Parts: sequence; C-alpha cells; structure tokens
Amino acid sequence: MKNKTGLLLLILLIQTSTSLAQQNNSPAPEATVAEINETISGSEAPFWKIAYLKEPFIDTAPKDRKDGIPLGKLGVDGGNKAMVLKLAQEIADSLHGNFDSFLIAHKGKLLFESYYLRGRVNLPHPQASATKAYTSLALGRAIQLGYLTMADLDKPLVSFFKGLDTKKFVAGVETITLHKALTMRGGLSISEKQKEAFKKNPSKLKGQGQIQALLEHSAPITPESQHFLYGNYNPALVMQVLNTVVPGKVEDFIKNEVLNKLGIVHSGWGTEDLSGLPYAGSRSSITSRDMVKLGILTANKGKWNGEQLIPEAFIAKAISRILTTGDDDVFGGGKDVSNQGYGYFWWNADLQHGNKSYYSTSAQGGGGQFIVLIEELDLMVVVTAHNQDNKTLQIIAERVLPAFIQNSNPTMGENTVGQEEIPFLQGPYLGQKPPGLTSELFAPGIVSVNGRYEGAVSFSPDLKEIYFGANNENEETAIYFSKLEDNKWTPIKRANFTKGRKKEELHPFVSPNGKRIYFTAVDSIFKDEKIWYVNRFEDSWSDALLLDSPVNDDLVFFPKQAKNGDLYYFNLSARKPYYAPNKNCEFPVIQELDLEFGHHVCISPSQDYVLVTARNKEDESRKDNDVYVCFKNQDGTWGKPINLGKAVNSDFSEKNPTITPDGKYLFFGRAERKGKVGLANIYWVSTEVIDKVRPIALQENDSLEFPLLTGPYMGQKPPGKMAEPFAPGIVTTEHRELSGFFSPDLKEFYFNRNGGSYEKHALVVFKNTDNRWKESYVMPRTGRPVFAPDGKTIHLGKKYMERTETGWSEVKSLGSYFEDFRIMRLTSSTKGTYVFDEVGSDDGDGVIRYSRFINGKHETPIPFPKEINNGKFNAHPFIAPDESYIIWDGERENGFGDSDLYISFRQKDDSWGEAINLGDKINTEAWESTAFVTPDGKYLFFNRNVGSPDYENVDIFWVDAQFIENLRP
Repeated sequence: MKNKTGLLLLILLIQTSTSLAQQNNSPAPEATVAEINETISGSEAPFWKIAYLKEPFIDTAPKDRKDGIPLGKLGVDGGNKAMVLKLAQEIADSLHGNFDSFLIAHKGKLLFESYYLRGRVNLPHPQASATKAYTSLALGRAIQLGYLTMADLDKPLVSFFKGLDTKKFVAGVETITLHKALTMRGGLSISEKQKEAFKKNPSKLKGQGQIQALLEHSAPITPESQHFLYGNYNPALVMQVLNTVVPGKVEDFIKNEVLNKLGIVHSGWGTEDLSGLPYAGSRSSITSRDMVKLGILTANKGKWNGEQLIPEAFIAKAISRILTTGDDDVFGGGKDVSNQGYGYFWWNADLQHGNKSYYSTSAQGGGGQFIVLIEELDLMVVVTAHNQDNKTLQIIAERVLPAFIQNSNPTMGENTVGQEEIPFLQGPYLGQKPPGLTSELFAPGIVSVNGRYEGAVSFSPDLKEIYFGANNENEETAIYFSKLEDNKWTPIKRANFTKGRKKEELHPFVSPNGKRIYFTAVDSIFKDEKIWYVNRFEDSWSDALLLDSPVNDDLVFFPKQAKNGDLYYFNLSARKPYYAPNKNCEFPVIQELDLEFGHHVCISPSQDYVLVTARNKEDESRKDNDVYVCFKNQDGTWGKPINLGKAVNSDFSEKNPTITPDGKYLFFGRAERKGKVGLANIYWVSTEVIDKVRPIALQENDSLEFPLLTGPYMGQKPPGKMAEPFAPGIVTTEHRELSGFFSPDLKEFYFNRNGGSYEKHALVVFKNTDNRWKESYVMPRTGRPVFAPDGKTIHLGKKYMERTETGWSEVKSLGSYFEDFRIMRLTSSTKGTYVFDEVGSDDGDGVIRYSRFINGKHETPIPFPKEINNGKFNAHPFIAPDESYIIWDGERENGFGDSDLYISFRQKDDSWGEAINLGDKINTEAWESTAFVTPDGKYLFFNRNVGSPDYENVDIFWVDAQFIENLRP
C-alpha cells in the first residue's frame, strides 16, 4: 500500500511539474523601453514603480536570446526537474519571500529561468551590494590589461596617487593596501561629526579629494582598527585606485572593458554625489541573464568565450576564503550554512547537504541579489529579489543542492531480489527519509520486502554501499548489496562472496576503514558457523577467506569491528560474547566480553557502549528478544543492560542491532511473523533513543555517573606506546573532535567539537572544579585553539584571548604582521616565539613560519628551513616550550598514507634537524594532525580521521610521549 501511495504522489508531482513547465511556451515577460531607461538611471526608485506580474514565468528549457549564454534543458542536461519545479511553485506562491527571478546554470549551460513579481527578462535589476563583486572584477580586468599587477595588491594604497598632501595624513595610512580594502580591512574610522562636515563642503571630496579627506580625517590606522568591517569606505578606496590607474574615465573603462566584453547592454551604474566616481559598493543594475554571464566569467576562472579577461590568479583570490566572518554576517545564513567568509568583495560559505559540505562563493546584495557558485557541482544559482528575508543560501543548500547531487530522472529498477518495481533512489540511506525517536520500517519494498526474512545491515564508511542478509522462507540466507553510483543506487544484487563454497552467507559488516567485509558463512546451522572476510580490490572484492584466528576455534557468528580494529562477535559454543584485540589486522588472542547477558553484540562507533539482543528480562512471560544497551564504566567494565524500550522493542523479537558509521542511526531486525509487514524486516531509528536512556544508567550504576570524573587527565587510564582514543564516549565520540589541549595546571581540557548537541563547530571545555570534571561551552570555533605556556593566553590562529578574573577576554587580533596570513594554528614558546602555518595562499600552501619576540615585540615572520618546509601540506605546528623541537603534520614520500606527524629537533648550532616520522605507533594510513604535548611533558595528543571520507568523524588520541626523548639526538 505504501508503494502504491508513493507512486500516486510521484505521478501527481510529475503532473504538477508538467503543468508548470507548459508556461515556458509563452515568451518571457519583458519591460518597456521607458521602464528600462528609468531603472538604469542610477537610482533605485523607478524599480519600485514596476508592476507585479500577473502570472509567474517558469521555463525549464530557456530560449536563445542571442546574448551568448549557452543553453540546456533541466532534467536532460542535469538536475532533478520535479524538485526544482516544486521549489519554483513555492516561490510563485511567495513562500520564500519576494523573489523577482530565479535562474540555474549547470556545467556552463543555463537550464532553468523564472521570473516573478517585478522580474523581467530584459529589465536591469538593482544589485545593491552585489555591485562590490562587480567592482572587484573590474579591478581584475585592469590587472589583465597591465594597468596593475598582482604584486600591486599588497602595496600601500597611497602609492597609487600623486598630488596628495601626505603630511596631513593620519598615522598608519601606509598599512592600507588594495588587499586589505578588498577584504574590508582598510581600518578607516570617520566620526559622525566629520561625515556631516563632508556633506557641508562636498567640493573637497571631488575626485582624489575624497581620498585626501578620508586619510586626513580618519582616526589613526592601527592593527586593531584593521579588522573586517563591512563597507567602511573600502569599496570607495578601490574605486579611487581604479580611477587613477586606468586611462580615461573609470566609468568608460568599466563599460568598455567589462560590460561590453560580455555583451551586457542594458545596465546602469550610479555616480557618487561627493566624489563624482561610480559607486563601488552599490547602485548598479543589470539583468538576471547578465548576472549569469558574470557568474560564468568567474566560474571559468576569468575566461569568456576563450578570452582571458581577468587573471586566473586574481579570480582565485577573489573567491577564496581569505578570512572567516562567522555565521552571523550581513546577509544571514541558515542551519545548513556555515563557515562564512570573505574574499575580494565576494562572500563564501559552506553549504551542507547530508554528511557533505560544498564550498560556495557568491556576490550578494541587500534585498536578495545573489550569484552563487558551487564549483564542485559546476552549479550556479542567480536570484534577484526585493524585501527578501535573506534565506537564499539556506534554500540553495536545502532545496537546490539535492536536485543536482541526486539523479535528475528517476528510472525503474530491475527486479533483482524479488522486490516490486521501484524507482532508483538517490541520497544517503537509499534516499529514505530519516526516522526520529520512533522506529520505522527501512526502505519498504526495496530492502524490507513482504514475506521475506531480512537480517543484519551494514553501510560502508562513506555511506555509499549497503549490505544486508535476506532470504525467502525455506531458502538459504544470502548477502545482498547496492551501491551509490553516478548519484543513483544500483539495483540490489546478491554478493556470493564464497562462490558456492558455503551454502549460506549472513551478518555482513563493512570494516571502519571500508577495506574489508566480515561475515558469517555456514553449511549447516549450529554446526559450522565461522567468520569469513573479503578484502577490497579497488571496485571489487577478493575471494572469501576464512579468518585465521582463535576466533574460529569455536562456532561463532555476527562479527562487528570497532574503530580501533578490535573484533566483536558471539561465541555459539560458549553462548557468550567475545572480542579479539586487533594486532596489525590479525586477532591472535580472544577475550570474553564481561556482559551480564546477551548475544548479537554490536560495539558503538565510539566504543562507549555495546548493544546486545536478549530475551525480554522485564516480563518473564514474554519469550521474544529485545535490544539492550550496556554503557562502559570508567574502569573499562560494562554496566548493567538497559532495555531500549518501546522506541525499539515490541512484542515481537528484535535482533541484529547495528549502528551506522556516522553514529546517527540504529538498524535492527524485527521478526513480525504474525504481522502484515513480513516475516522479518529491517527497522531503523535515531540513536538519540540510546542517549535518552543514559540517565537511567546513571541512576542505577554509581560508577557510571558521568560526568563525575576524578583525577588527572579526566580520570582516564594513561596510554602506553600505542596511541589510544582519549576519553571514549566523553571526549572522543562519533562526532568531530579537534585540537585537544590541557591548561598548564592540567585542570582544564579544551577542544573543538562539531556534532551532537553542537550543530556547528564549538570550543568546549572540561574543567576540574571541586575534584569533578564538568563540560561547558566556551564560544564558536575560531582557529585551532591552544594555550600559551603561561596559561594566560589561548591562541586562536591569528587571534587570541587573555584570561581575566571573570573568564576570558574578547577575541583580539595579533596585529598587522600576522593579519595577511591564513593561519590555521599558532603555538608559542616560553620565550614568546610564535610558530604558525599558512595554508591557502598563492605561495604559502604548506609553509610553516616563526616570529621571535625581541625587545618587546614580534619580528617579521620567517619560514623554517627545508628540513621542515618540505613535502606537501605542512601544517598545525607545535613548538616545544623550550624550543628544543617542533612537531607538525604533513605528507611526504616516506609517510604511511595521508598526513603523518613529524618531529625536528633543534641542533647545537641552532639549525633544525631532518624531519623524523613519528612511526607506526602513532601514524597510520589515515590522516593524523594537530599534535600537542601536555604541559608536564608526559603525553602527546593528536587528531586522527577515523574512516570518514569528509573528515566528519575525527577523534582525539593520546600516547606516552617518552618516544620523543628516545628520538632526541
């Protein structure tokens, strides 16, 4: 019934989409010549006189208007037509604010075009602050023509002008560069009184008089004043330079060298009343299609029709995240919009969809003017609006991205394992809508099929593969799978790993690194159950191998593997759960898992709890199985089993619990033999149901009173020579934890977390107060935090906070020496030497620098020698308090795979020794980074990516630091 209902909804949606699409047979609405002339006058007032359209215009196959824009068809050349049309209908119904136009281009082709309210295909729309991005492109054009160079971006702005009275300038004007003005950090400070004085004597601000007046009457320019401050005359400074360097009038240059080059005919650009120059920050107007042209120019790295109009290097700078502005910038964001930053008058932000974020860059104008570029998807969205409530980026993240990430045209899947014909599905979890706190049938008719038994489910770490066991009644159990390829899930097929050597294959589990699948294989139930595995060979799997381990000395089944590689399973012979510690992918020793009861054991991704199946213990009259959870105690033992309640369990038998690699969902089987759904189907539910029962555990077991942790290092058992996760289930979870570090007195532990109760990156602290560690929120993440050796300062990249009597000061800037570096992490020595990385600049990718503290101030930063700045992507340095060594992460030919940790010791002659890889006790083929040695010198803390493709699951590890002394020459 559910399948039929879904099919009806799909038919209705297609019918609705067809109805909307039929409107494209009519010509696009146009403005009159008089309306066009009025709107390009430089004033926005005429725009408000434009009458609203009686009907929206929506076109999924835009027409050729001989304007040079390549064209395509939505749903044919990309995009999910039904999804976009549904959004267009909502815009037409004014559910998302007052949109005037909404256009989409994909892979260089305009696929979708729509107009609403005051939108017209040929009407220049007021651009507001999007004008700033166009000013940036005009400056780039001047560089391409040789009127400026890329090096000029870092020259003092005053060096471009002649005839100014420099004696009257305030202190610090020489620190204003084009680079700083383009990133809104010129640092001018003009009082309201002075602004009024300007208006009373406008003649002094004509031409270069404007810049003379600004540099003369500003407060002194200081490192503190040169912080990001939107507007603040910065666009005017850029326009002044452009006017000075180009021949003739700057307005003619913009028209002839930028607009005309792109065939932009109908446009307007207002003139400042005081300076007489074109407005640099607002008052331009162009059509929506012309916005598409500017977007194509930018997306093509400065090329238009094969001609390089703007240097590629300038475009790269303009649209990069030169600085982070936070998530409360001028134009707002949304729940799926984060890490908003700024380039050269272009905004940027990460747009989240599912478990992946996409970097976007955008021209933005007040009222809702946007050119949004998502390079990874080769996607552009153009929006014009008025009185819009600034949710555009969130709408794109939530509604447009899925239409281009997923397959654009649903097709029918093959009937591989007996399911009814179904459309191919897109997105994580076979495109199923995630459940909440009530368990739901998973993928009905696709995975959970009427009249069939389905067993354990396992996803690959990147969530692009699903494996599960299934069989029809009186048939042998087999493992089936589907993969997400080309944005669609493949038809479900049988794996047949043993190629007939064993009759049945069941209980598949993909290892945390995705390189192996463990499973149970059997010829006869309760006679020869053993654990087998296959290894990944690129896009295929090896022949099945019987696990060579004491594990298989008995009858065993239901294998699961923890993040650290330990293997968990159930021993049928002993009727008890066991685990085998991982020793370089081998399992030479087995140990009984000290649980009160249970089978079908599943270890959580964070190893802070296990799930088990057992006969219902709360009602002895019941004979069905339920799923229980056992939380880990501080001493490493397991707590009492807790029934997960009605959110998971029923009067039927629940079995085969599995937690998804991202830690978000619990999958399990339910044997509804008397029900209408099927013999045994797969259900899923949010893992929040597990968190909900934690308080019960705290009440029943005194040793579980989290966060009642006592003793140094949050009461954790110190590690040995092999790195271990720090505080599993407390600090190290299935979420993203970064940059862990202790205060000098070891009573505070800070780290960054993203996930769980922290939807966005946050700086979190555990403090030891009255012998009890308590967690609290500090602030949104800013840089990679780390203490200075004296404990009075927390470094935050190029910023810092100072400890006060009441807590921490506001975030401050380190000053002009460091402002232009894109610093991820900065650490300091007891002498005050700063050591920091620089990632993302044209010539600084992977460069680690230092700045000594001499005579009360820091010297100009200097790169470390080639012993350290070698290889690829050197980052996140840690300088020893006594400056005797430096530890950092990077990629080199002698590494283990991804980024490894390296150390270099200072030699007797003050040179630096060769980089030493920290070895296989610390480094793996995964990403290791961001090292920190505790103030007492005993332990090294660092980060490791634990099998997540987009680094959404990064953990904090620690290890005995004695190895540093062993390596010291």
